[in-house]
Amino acid sequence: MKTLIAFDAAIDKLQHQIERYKGKHYHGRGDGRSASDVEENAAPVDETGELPPLIARRKQFRILPMNDLEAVEQMKLLGHDNFFVFYNADTSKINVLYRRRDGSYGLIEPEIG
Repeated sequence: MKTLIAFDAAIDKLQHQIERYKGKHYHGRGDGRSASDVEENAAPVDETGELPPLIARRKQFRILPMNDLEAVEQMKLLGHDNFFVFYNADTSKINVLYRRRDGSYGLIEPEIG
């Protein structure tokens, strides 16, 4: 009896997911317009006629003090393949750890100047 109830619940969830997918598939953008109808000049243009750089996303995160070796371990644990920003406890500065093409690591230590 319990297996039938679980099976029915799973079928209901699948049905809901299918309906949601179909809705997204058929409605597309959600505003009723196709991609070809969207105005291409909607982005702001500066006086030189070029598009200014846009910040597409802002992200905030808590930085914990650590040394270089701890930063390498955190980078590996978190699955960050390209770079890792951290507060270097040894130098009391923000550093950027990055993976080089040869598989080694590089460290960027910015200085205000």
